[in-house]
Amino acid sequence: MRTFLTSLLVLTSLCLWAQSSPQAAITELFDAMRASDSTRMKNVMHPTATLSTLSNQSGKVSVGTVPTSNFLSSIARMDKGLANEQIGHMDVRIDGNLAQAWVPYSFYLGDRFSHCGTNAFTLVKDQDEHWQILSIIDTRRKVNCATLSDSLTITSLDSIMNAWHHAAATADEDVFFGTMSADGIYLGTDATERWLRDSMAVWADPFFQRDVAWAFTPKERYWYFSDDGQTAWFEEHLGSWMGVVRGSGVLSLKPNSNEWELRHYNLAMAVPNEKMDAVRIAIDPTAKKRE
Repeated sequence: MRTFLTSLLVLTSLCLWAQSSPQAAITELFDAMRASDSTRMKNVMHPTATLSTLSNQSGKVSVGTVPTSNFLSSIARMDKGLANEQIGHMDVRIDGNLAQAWVPYSFYLGDRFSHCGTNAFTLVKDQDEHWQILSIIDTRRKVNCATLSDSLTITSLDSIMNAWHHAAATADEDVFFGTMSADGIYLGTDATERWLRDSMAVWADPFFQRDVAWAFTPKERYWYFSDDGQTAWFEEHLGSWMGVVRGSGVLSLKPNSNEWELRHYNLAMAVPNEKMDAVRIAIDPTAKKRE
């Protein structure tokens, strides 16, 4: 009897923890799906929860609704690990007792890919401060799937930026300027060097007529992401004819796409502090050394 009560208390505490935030409730839902545990799933769902799917077939858009009880029953009949829904970065917005979450996903039947899309969650917080899932509506497709993990996203972003620098080193203006957004900004090392993409393309055209426009070799790079996962920014060190220089920039996902574009890049010389007076005087001969 004591063992049963202990297990019950542990299960209850886990369920309460799973509802302590919208993110925890959503994570618990998918963990329970993979475990084929419909009881755990039901514990994080509101009694009036609804499940819907938005489909677009041959240009015809429709919304299908699945009774929650049917959904839970189907999961309970599955072998453990068969309903394997992998989720990406959650964009969660909260106002009081209401939360909404935008969650990209890829669904696998075991290890076999089935489809991908986005889950849109609505959650509510009850009088006991527990979050419950009130509704889910999802999209479904088999192509143009979002990258779900930060490590894979970083690998993709590194490839984009490495290719961008390589494009300058090989005078490939299509790749170089095609990576930048139409309103993209480039800041060079000279105080006058602030260009919008198309203005820079005109200025740089003579350089891109050569075998090498300019050559910067990435040495290290660090990435950061916005809460909604739509924006990434970085800092990097590059080898160049000026020595080691520092670059930083911002990329964002194109609207309704999983394709990144470079919105802002800033190139700066890395001047040692002890050399700063010499640099200042070289720029302005009337400048005086600091005391």
